[in-house]
Amino acid sequence: MGATDMDIINTPESFQEQCWQWRGQGLRTALVPTMGFLHQGHLSLIRLAREKADRVMVSLFVNPTQFGPNEDLDAYPRDFERDCKLAAEAGADLLFAPAPETMYASDASTWVVVDGPSQGLCATTRPHPFSRRDHRGRQALHAGNAQSGRVRQKGLSAAGRHPPHGARPEHAH
Repeated sequence: MGATDMDIINTPESFQEQCWQWRGQGLRTALVPTMGFLHQGHLSLIRLAREKADRVMVSLFVNPTQFGPNEDLDAYPRDFERDCKLAAEAGADLLFAPAPETMYASDASTWVVVDGPSQGLCATTRPHPFSRRDHRGRQALHAGNAQSGRVRQKGLSAAGRHPPHGARPEHAH
């Protein structure tokens, strides 16, 4: 698939169906989960995934549950057209861009709690994003049944401050 061939999928069911189709063809898939407003860190992960997998999926989901009561979800930067262009140019085959209501059932009551990795980092001042970020990533990995995922090291600060988006070196895990 080339840069102009990137598919955009908006429902977990369609995403899962496409992933199972690729897996059924024996293709190796990789997922790069993001909240959009892509930057060089995201793009480097997409390019790394492209080297490692036959099909690269990028999730673009601004998770409303990741924002605390005094954090402005509406102010989070978004540029869907730009993100689509950058993801395709970096080698993504599919962009998964679900609406929040398709990701969370109205009666959802399960959360992933991340205790160890967040201790002493920016979780000291922002405890909720770690659990919800992990929950979102697991949801996307589960929906797509990806064989690998690419995430970046983010928020590592001994002072407990959250660094500017993309300020840390990128690492694949």
